[in-house]
Amino acid sequence: MPKNWDPTEAGERVRDIYVQVLGRKRNEVDDAGLIYWGGKLERGELSVREVVREVGESEEYFGTSGFEVGANWRRGARWGRGATGGAGA
Repeated sequence: MPKNWDPTEAGERVRDIYVQVLGRKRNEVDDAGLIYWGGKLERGELSVREVVREVGESEEYFGTSGFEVGANWRRGARWGRGATGGAGA
């Protein structure tokens, strides 16, 4: 079961995820994302790994990463992995 996060810590983890996965600047993280994903961490509904995976499967990720969504999804599905095709996804 995922741990429950302190609200400040949860927000910082979400900022880190947006910076690392989506390539945003720390001051470009939207409030809606902080509230949604931070709330999931605070309540222990998702782990940090699960949030990273969800954000990494987003339309924004595929739009900013240079990958074509359909081809990436098919490749990941073919190898039995998540949409990003990464290890541990």
